[in-house]
Amino acid sequence: MGASDEIREVALTLAQDNLDDDAAEEAVSQAMWLIKETVAREELSGPLGLEVADACTDDDGYVRSLSLFLNALVLEVEAVADASGTAPTHTCKNLAKSVCHLIVRSATVESHTEVDMVQEAMDILAENLQDEHELGSIVTESFLTVARSPISDSNRGAYGPALILAFHMHQIAPPPADDGDQKFRRDVMDLFGRRVFVLGGSAPPATPEEVLLAAPLIMELTKEEFDGAILRPLKFKLMSSPQETMGTLAAFVDVLAEADNGRYVDSHLGGGTNLVGVALSQIKTESGMVGAAKVMAALAKASPVKGAVAVTDAMSEDLRGSVSSQDETAKIGLCLGLEAVARGLLSLTDEGIEDEIWNELAEDVAIPALEDVGGYDGANSAAPWYELAGLDPPPPPDDTTATSGYVSQAVASAAPNPPVRQSREDKDRQIKQAARGGGKAAAGAATRSGAQQASILDDRIARKNGGSGASVASSIRSNNNNNNNNNNNNNKNNRSRKENAKAAAAGLAVAGGAAAVGTAVASRGTDPAAAKTRGGGAGASARRGGEVDRLDQRIAAKQNVNPAEDDDGHDNGFADEKQESALDKTGLDKKGFDQGDKAAPQQIASRGAAIVPDVEHGIDEKKGMANGGPSVGNGEVDNEEGLAVAVAVSPDEDEAFIPAAIEYDPDSKPPLFKNRRFRLYTCAACILLVVVVCGIVVGVTMNTAKKGQFDLQYVNATDRPTGSPTPAPTPGFFLDAVGDTIFNLVGDKMYDQGSPYALAADWIINYDPMQLGPRDANIAQRYLLAMLFFEWNGMDWTECTPTDDPNDVDCEATCFDWLYGDPFDCDKKRWLSNSDECEWLGVTCPEDRSVRGLELIYNNLKGTLPTEIAKLESLQQLSLIENFISGTIPSEIGSMKHLFDIELNWNLLTGSIPEEIFDSRILFRINIYKNLLTGTVSPNIGKIPALEGIHVGENALTGPIPTEIGMLTNMGYAQWNDNQLSGPIPSELGNLRRLRELYIDNNNLSGMIPDEIGNCELMEDLWIRGNNIAGWIPDQFYDLSNMFRFWGQDNQLSGTLSPQVRKLVAMEDFTVRGNFLTGTIPSQFANLQNLTALWLHFNDFTGTTSPAFCDQLDVSLEEFYTDCGTTQPGNLPPFVNCPCCTHCCDHSSNCIEL
Repeated sequence: MGASDEIREVALTLAQDNLDDDAAEEAVSQAMWLIKETVAREELSGPLGLEVADACTDDDGYVRSLSLFLNALVLEVEAVADASGTAPTHTCKNLAKSVCHLIVRSATVESHTEVDMVQEAMDILAENLQDEHELGSIVTESFLTVARSPISDSNRGAYGPALILAFHMHQIAPPPADDGDQKFRRDVMDLFGRRVFVLGGSAPPATPEEVLLAAPLIMELTKEEFDGAILRPLKFKLMSSPQETMGTLAAFVDVLAEADNGRYVDSHLGGGTNLVGVALSQIKTESGMVGAAKVMAALAKASPVKGAVAVTDAMSEDLRGSVSSQDETAKIGLCLGLEAVARGLLSLTDEGIEDEIWNELAEDVAIPALEDVGGYDGANSAAPWYELAGLDPPPPPDDTTATSGYVSQAVASAAPNPPVRQSREDKDRQIKQAARGGGKAAAGAATRSGAQQASILDDRIARKNGGSGASVASSIRSNNNNNNNNNNNNNKNNRSRKENAKAAAAGLAVAGGAAAVGTAVASRGTDPAAAKTRGGGAGASARRGGEVDRLDQRIAAKQNVNPAEDDDGHDNGFADEKQESALDKTGLDKKGFDQGDKAAPQQIASRGAAIVPDVEHGIDEKKGMANGGPSVGNGEVDNEEGLAVAVAVSPDEDEAFIPAAIEYDPDSKPPLFKNRRFRLYTCAACILLVVVVCGIVVGVTMNTAKKGQFDLQYVNATDRPTGSPTPAPTPGFFLDAVGDTIFNLVGDKMYDQGSPYALAADWIINYDPMQLGPRDANIAQRYLLAMLFFEWNGMDWTECTPTDDPNDVDCEATCFDWLYGDPFDCDKKRWLSNSDECEWLGVTCPEDRSVRGLELIYNNLKGTLPTEIAKLESLQQLSLIENFISGTIPSEIGSMKHLFDIELNWNLLTGSIPEEIFDSRILFRINIYKNLLTGTVSPNIGKIPALEGIHVGENALTGPIPTEIGMLTNMGYAQWNDNQLSGPIPSELGNLRRLRELYIDNNNLSGMIPDEIGNCELMEDLWIRGNNIAGWIPDQFYDLSNMFRFWGQDNQLSGTLSPQVRKLVAMEDFTVRGNFLTGTIPSQFANLQNLTALWLHFNDFTGTTSPAFCDQLDVSLEEFYTDCGTTQPGNLPPFVNCPCCTHCCDHSSNCIEL
């Protein structure tokens, strides 16, 4: 038997699953000896590799076979190196191919669930080839050859492990003359993107299984690599085969999210890529809805804020339209997508990830849209949104069959699969049934006692309150300290608050018997605001059924601002949620402002509470008299009417001795306490003592306030109650003068308890260590900054948050260069500390101590831009870059006459750009890049002559670029990229002689490149890629001699490239890939000494590049792509003969590195 036959027999034996240890060890030893022969390695590199992979059925077989092929590959590479070879042989490439096929095959076998074959291969290669640079380069090239092979049915998915192993080899054994990891990495990632999304080919994109197999590479991606190597082929595949690409995209985004890189998709939700828009178009088709729903869920999970908002808004809006148009297919798909998104977000809550914006999405966007649908489809899809918001879903429709089986199947297929759970609302409904005695429960169902059920709810509330152990029936005063300690770090969302209210109501319903029933008042956050104890007596048990009947009404009204009442008009313990300020939970006493039990009797009566008799003073208000009537002597009533009666004295009793009678002695002195002077002096001394004590108390109090010795538990403004404000507090709540100053700034908002306005007012008056008065010039700006602190959730900031000791003022922070944004370390002061507000982090003031700059970059700000920010009248710079500011841009910003720099980029702003912002004549920079803005850009932009930079890219803006932009003659930087802009490129751009950067890529622009572009003589960077721009490149374009980069790819440009290209002397990167350009490649490119990248492929160029041209280009050129591929379908010749190209592409749009 020859070596070929022996290795075949041994290899197939190693693949078996029934080998005992001895037989396996013997077969391995024989195989290791056989593969030393070249003929045996050649046999393994042939069809035997596929046979062995098909013969494997368990983990051991796969691992043994993998080790065999990899050891054969190592031996073959050593043989090549011994022969002074540097390139992989045919055997090397085929052995690498067999290894990749084995890994792919293992991922499709159900029994293979334990071993990570890719990691196993990496370990074997590292063990044999660590730091073996020459051998490693040959192995690397072998695997790259597998990855570059055209995709077919026989090698699908092999590129994934091939690229992973090539990448791994390049790390553990880089080539001896390596020119840098960056180029190799860029090439690998570029090839990976083309393979996953099959750029230019007719094959379908990668399956989800193939994507998961390549997960290690996806997890390695940087943001730049994702935007380039992945997004380019993805965008083309979405245009050509959107339906087939949905599953691939969903799996890819899921892996990104798993690697904590989900934010990569933020900039591509809309704009030129418009992932949400493409998925939205597919989700409304019967064949594409399941895959598109998976994409929507994946985008929401990967980007829990921007992604969730974008997909939910888009689907909800279209759902309303489909209901109106009675498009049943679109309606089903959109319901499916919304349900998949909600279940995806619920799965994040199981991992401890939550965001308050989800509640808003559920209550304000998704649920209303699904309720419009109605029926079983709407109810079924709305159920997870109700659970996400912590709300009770409405009863299901009677006709539960009013939907197709297709929808149920689609939901099961598209939605994530979180653990099966029972909602808290369902559990509480079971508790109500048990409290009623099981009247509606199933026959024979066991029910717990009311006390047991109350205990269960007590435990739940205790867990929500951080384990304080407080029961529903306990007093607020026993919980207040423990809850306050947790309040600063545990800002619960609306769902927690609503469930606490419901739990408190359920506790009232089920706690029966003669024991007193305490009702915990649901408060904002997790802490009860007040608790009242009411003796149930014997009547409590009798009332139990009625209390349970009213439970649903209380739960439904748990957010109403009106106080809750029992049917008998008595206060049921549910204090109005609005009665509690966010600072009530801090334990601070507001001056002169009483709540709860301190309310006036008439106020209590107006809320439905009973007038309680004054037992202490014996007053019964119902009778208007002393309890029991007047008494005499020992307190016994003298008659039935309670009146004193005169008694006649008989003559016999007239002479009787009366012991109480004392003979008067005119010479005797009265007792000391009857001395008038003594009494006068005594009163004076008492008054003096009271004055002294009061003075000491006031002095100590003021000194404590000055030193800041207080335990202030700050509350974020997001925890404040919603709804209409409560009535204004008594005048004693604020010092009159300071209160007037604040009122002039914000009006009645200062009385909206729990709002940033009220929190800031209370702090400035009662707890600010500076204790400013109305005559202090900076009191207004200090109050406004404090208000912004509470509005933007200051206690959650990443830097310079206040501590319990206001004298702890110093903090280390990161500051940024005002003009270029470069970071540097700096020492600043904490906000709301015992320091001048001009020294707080991000606050800048000149010598006059007025706030001129507010710069809080990347500091976890959450909230909105309040209109009162315009009250900082001296503000010149507003920079809130990379935060979570939401809402709209207030129009009042336009009234800030000193503001010249607005930087709100990388936030969550919505709505349109306010017209008033263009009223500011001194603005020199507007940066609202990367938000969620919609609408058009007003022609009034031309009214800002000082404007030097406008950055509105990566939003969802529509309409044309205003021609009035030509009036901005100082414009140097304009970024309009990644929107949905349409129309031509304005010829008025030629008026912008100072323009250096123009990014208008990834829009829907059409027309031609205007001739006037040549007037922008300072132009350095021009991006027009990803539009529908057609026609010739004008001759004036070549006058831009300062331009170092031109990206004109993926358009419809035609004609030839002019020899005038020689005038682009500063050019480094010239890319016109993916157009319809013809003619020959101008030899004048050789004159561009700085040129490093020349991408001309996927066009219709012809001809040959001369040797002289190539010799001159080789000096600096690193990347030269043309259509010079030789592996053409039907043996077609290449378009271009290019001996010096670094990459050649063919008619099938496949590119290989030479």
